[in-house]
Amino acid sequence: ELDSPFIVNSNTRVIVEKDATLLHTYFQDLNINGRHLEVLSADCFSGSDYKLTCIQSGAKVGRVNVHSSLREPNANFTINGIILAGERQSLDLHSSILHDTESANSKQQQRNIIGDRGEAVFKGRIRMPHHAQRSSSEQLCRSLMLGERARAVVMPTLEIIADNVECSHGAAIADIDENSMFYLASRGIDRQEARRLLLNGFLLSMFEFAIMDNKSTNKLLSKLLSLSPGQNSEVNSDSQ
Repeated sequence: ELDSPFIVNSNTRVIVEKDATLLHTYFQDLNINGRHLEVLSADCFSGSDYKLTCIQSGAKVGRVNVHSSLREPNANFTINGIILAGERQSLDLHSSILHDTESANSKQQQRNIIGDRGEAVFKGRIRMPHHAQRSSSEQLCRSLMLGERARAVVMPTLEIIADNVECSHGAAIADIDENSMFYLASRGIDRQEARRLLLNGFLLSMFEFAIMDNKSTNKLLSKLLSLSPGQNSEVNSDSQ
């Protein structure tokens, strides 16, 4: 474990050729002394299917920039993003998805879970130029703020020039749903356990195609538990 401040500045280049399928999980779990910047760029070609899970839970300041271009018809890109931001953390995902062809598909889900004094930033941009006809894209960001001083900055963006496309985007910011808490309480589950179950479900539903071993999953769940009110929100992750 590094006790002195440090920075990680990295770049990942992905090319998904014709009819190829790629499942890719990016997990940033540096300790609280770190600052992290990652640029991930991808080109997807005809019939390809690129599924990316991007998880950020470590570092004092972290940012991932994802740039994906759908280059040929029937290319597919899906990104599930997760941010767990605790006290003294500011974590950021910027994404840009370009439909540079007709008949291509993209889907983006982002989930942020923010503890007291934590900050999560999401800026998502989808571009549909005139030649991207008969394409589809979905973008949705949901954030849970678990402390009065938690902060979320959310900016989903669509830039549509093509006139024959299907696009949607949206964002929601809230705390745990009290109706769901009441339902679990009516089944004899105490409030603390009910909150834990709902938080776990909110996180783990994003693991649809993530490649995670038990150690990494358990570490992420421990971090999630630390963000709940009344828990120690100090981050003490190992550098990976």
